[in-house]
Amino acid sequence: KQNWVDTIEDYNFTLKQRDFWETVEALRVRIIASKKGGILTYKPSGKKAQKTMAVKEYETYIENPKQLMKIFSYLDIVPLPGLPYVKKTRYDYTCGEFNIIIDKYPLVGTFIEIEKIVNSESEVKNAKKKINEFSAKLGFSKKDRQKVSVGFLLKDAYLKKDKHE
Repeated sequence: KQNWVDTIEDYNFTLKQRDFWETVEALRVRIIASKKGGILTYKPSGKKAQKTMAVKEYETYIENPKQLMKIFSYLDIVPLPGLPYVKKTRYDYTCGEFNIIIDKYPLVGTFIEIEKIVNSESEVKNAKKKINEFSAKLGFSKKDRQKVSVGFLLKDAYLKKDKHE
């Protein structure tokens, strides 16, 4: 079932005293074109690459994202070097217990994410197994998996683009 299609703007941040590229953290303000307000997301330290991504996320709705970003500038929360802003088109579907997200990015192309939300660490292993089984039913093999976070791919693509301009 298709839930929606929309344009998403992501504003990515880091701390002046800590490089989120190094610590593999994410702090973002997301603005969805068709919705009011925005979403503040923090992803604590993770891994740059995994066979099947499993990421902790903490999110909350924010009424005035532009005002929050002004506050950030006073707290040593600064735009993420190399990838301060990304605009993409998102197609969002639900299929049983899975969310299927198709994102079209500039420079790096289109990616499909199959997601299963879990509420505890003990559920992660089983969720990964179910996602792997479901993706195989859809015709995807292990070779089709993107093992590096799209954020790192985008950063590299923008750096290459800037060098050639």
